[in-house]
Amino acid sequence: MTLYRTLGMLLVIASATGCSTNPKTNNDISPSVKNSGLYLSEETIKKSNGSMEILDSIWLTLTTNDHRKLLISNEEITMTQDAVRDGLQRFCSYYNNSYNETKTEFGWNLECKDRKSNLAGTVTIVRYNTNISPYKVSMEFEVNSPERIARKLEQEKLSELKKQRQTIQKGLNGPRGTLYTTDGTYRFIRIGTMTETDVRSYYINDKEYLSEDLEYISRVAPKSSDFEFKAKGKPASKQTWYSPVEKFVINDKKTGYIYARAFNPADIIKIEFDSNQPEKDYKIYPTSSNVDFLSEDLLEKYRNKMINEATILANKKETKNLLNAFSTPDGNSIVFGDSSERRMFRDDIRYTFSPVNLCRIYPSAEVQVIISLEDTWACREIQRERNILERNDARITPEILPLYFIHLVKTLQRRVK
Repeated sequence: MTLYRTLGMLLVIASATGCSTNPKTNNDISPSVKNSGLYLSEETIKKSNGSMEILDSIWLTLTTNDHRKLLISNEEITMTQDAVRDGLQRFCSYYNNSYNETKTEFGWNLECKDRKSNLAGTVTIVRYNTNISPYKVSMEFEVNSPERIARKLEQEKLSELKKQRQTIQKGLNGPRGTLYTTDGTYRFIRIGTMTETDVRSYYINDKEYLSEDLEYISRVAPKSSDFEFKAKGKPASKQTWYSPVEKFVINDKKTGYIYARAFNPADIIKIEFDSNQPEKDYKIYPTSSNVDFLSEDLLEKYRNKMINEATILANKKETKNLLNAFSTPDGNSIVFGDSSERRMFRDDIRYTFSPVNLCRIYPSAEVQVIISLEDTWACREIQRERNILERNDARITPEILPLYFIHLVKTLQRRVK
């Protein structure tokens, strides 16, 4: 490593309470160290009371900026390292702990131990290329202490427990409840898909809760992003909630269907969890829906329904008058020709019924999630009609192309207006 390379210096500092080496006097400290911005005075050492937490705030943090960063010249590298080494050594010595340092390829490892050889603190100095300037060094300080290490270990323990809990919840049904939306009310047996429960965390009054811990989530006003969260046995709390798409496993009592459906968060009014969750809910759940929404029977049923609606629309007097104005001589159908106006109708219809706009269904059968039953069936029906429409002599009639016919009438109505 050449001198002109840009280097960085990372200092990882942990609490120390003394060193076994002989304390230095002011006469032992080199002038270059005393001239360093990181020179540690005896007064500051006394103010720390042996705590690296305090020392950090009155020494390193106080003499740096931008999250304990400094930008120094290459010529200041040795002086700065020596100032940190000297400061930590005198800090350790003052509180009668042992001190040890080891030179590494890119810096130093500094270590303090108490009289029982327990680690009281460490400082790691690392130099690295920052590409800022060939004549400047970026110096960063990461401060640790025994207390911080303990907190980190505790946080890791809590995170592992949370991970274990979430892993268990992903393999269980529940919690069940009722979903209120702008287009209806639905009973659900869990939040998630047919293969996995979506374990969500909610922070209410700075405490973390899972779905099973809640009573309800309720929008405070239409189109508002503010929701009221109520955890069991806790007061309700209002906060802004920007939720991603919510997927629920719906148990449709009317049809008997069990399926996963995705809901737009903007359409959710309230999620209410049952107060009593039956024990039988908490078991490994099924891996597939109890109904094939794309079966020929259901698609045929939907197609007949749309043919009936299109026929009723075609028999209305207003529709007949409208079609007469745009129809072919037989008066029963619209034929796509070469006119720009008819091409415009064709393009408008095809765009409206394109898979991007309507066929919103997850491709994986294992995690099949639908936007709505109507959309799922309309998606496949419109694909069938599109294939028919690709022929040059395709006729849009209620019997042949019911969805296209309904949309064509609506398009013509807008055209007239």
